[in-house]
Amino acid sequence: METVENVTTKLQQQQEQEQPLQLSKELREFYKNHDVDPAKISNNPQYRYIRLNPRFHKIETLLKLEKEMRVNGDIEKSNKKNPSNVISVPWLEDRWGFYAIPANFPLSISPSFRAGRIYGMDVSSGAGVAVLLTDFHNVSIDDTDHDDYNSNNNSNNNPGDNKIDCRAKKLRILDLCCSPGSKLLQIVDFFHPIQSSHYCLHQQRHRQHTHKSVKIVGVDISKHRMDICKSIVQKYLIDSETSGQTDKGKEASQDSLVNVQLYLENGTTFGAIKNKPSSLHSSDRSISTSVTATATSCDEDINTLVFDSGAAIEDMVNRRGKRKRMNKSARGRERKRLRQIQLLERDGSTSKDANEDDNVEQNSNFNMGLFDYVMVDAECSTDGSFRHLKERIKESLYSNRNKNDVRQQHHREDNLRLTDSSKLEELVHLQRKLIASGFRLLKDGGTMSYCTCSLSEDQNEKIVQWLLQTNIDAKLIPIHFPSIQRTKFATEGSLKGTIRFYPNLEQDASSSELLLGDGFFVAKIIKRIK
Repeated sequence: METVENVTTKLQQQQEQEQPLQLSKELREFYKNHDVDPAKISNNPQYRYIRLNPRFHKIETLLKLEKEMRVNGDIEKSNKKNPSNVISVPWLEDRWGFYAIPANFPLSISPSFRAGRIYGMDVSSGAGVAVLLTDFHNVSIDDTDHDDYNSNNNSNNNPGDNKIDCRAKKLRILDLCCSPGSKLLQIVDFFHPIQSSHYCLHQQRHRQHTHKSVKIVGVDISKHRMDICKSIVQKYLIDSETSGQTDKGKEASQDSLVNVQLYLENGTTFGAIKNKPSSLHSSDRSISTSVTATATSCDEDINTLVFDSGAAIEDMVNRRGKRKRMNKSARGRERKRLRQIQLLERDGSTSKDANEDDNVEQNSNFNMGLFDYVMVDAECSTDGSFRHLKERIKESLYSNRNKNDVRQQHHREDNLRLTDSSKLEELVHLQRKLIASGFRLLKDGGTMSYCTCSLSEDQNEKIVQWLLQTNIDAKLIPIHFPSIQRTKFATEGSLKGTIRFYPNLEQDASSSELLLGDGFFVAKIIKRIK
């Protein structure tokens, strides 16, 4: 028998499917110009995408998922040629763990999802992380049109320009717009012991990475979004029941390789020196009264560290793996400890003694060390992500639920951030500030990816072109996905060397087998070594 929760979920899905969708004239014209049929936008997709948590046994997770779908009688096979309901995405390396499952399988009731075995994540956005951290999708010199690429980069395309020494003891990665956290956790999982045998990006023969530590920093300006990100990171990385770490005391030593920090800050100014706090030497592990007073009186961004995985793991060990609701006193102690960690972090970033090797480069204009890798998944108009559109339809549906007949209510999609010229100009200005901030925080020889889930050239190619024109040390690294790039769903952008993923709204078998997700744009940039 079906549970009440299952029945409720199915009724909600049915209501959302019945909800009529109206697009403004400007938005219909926009999609038409990008060869996207507006009439197909409200089609129900055949697939949704998941990513496996590498801290759980892969085969065991896949078997559990198959069993869950057999139990759910309404799940129809998306591909009759494939006997499985869980299909590996063929165009992205298996190491990333992306799979397609039937779109009508609700993750909210999946025991595997609740247990932390799988992530809900669109495969297109996962490609952005793959482009950033590996060179598998770099276009080789032999495959490029030298004149076209060199006109964008103002130099020869030499893959060696962006090599980072795999023997470096420290590695620093920044996710500048990190919410909701799925890409940040994909980066974390890349350094899990299971994945580490593949890590050395430019020295493939090495089968064991030699980094002493990896620091992954996530930044977001919205408290609501950061709260979501924090809870997701807590679920998949810290909580003993959902992180795949049954023996936290034993596993903590393995995962201590990676330290995750989350900052509630403006990404356009993150790391910039404002009112510098009083010096606090890293050898001093206590916060004096004077330092505490200084931190309180300084600029508000001094106390913006809201999560540190090292502190969270230690707290979990002390509580013997049990989750407990924090009272006011406990929350106060947590804030004080995070304040201390942040002061040590920023004081240490300007201290020469804090650097054990040359890999942690500094910039006198910043109070935080520079980064080897930076991901800028910039705020955008989300017009390429129909998952976001479905969510807006759902919100519209629920807001009208008390009216006489919900089926008579229409969701009108205007997307003014895309169709209103003044709002689009504001958005483009923000995106320029974000990509410039990410590039400033990138060390020489470092790699940055710029991504959006928009189809707008103003928010994609023109932003990257602006960065290249205003920074002589910025160079575009051409990327490609050869197995799908000759389809209409994955093409080179108008700026050569960039990639556009178009949303797959078709229902025919040939397009379904491509296993492509939402619209997405990706560009890869390096900072030349001076």
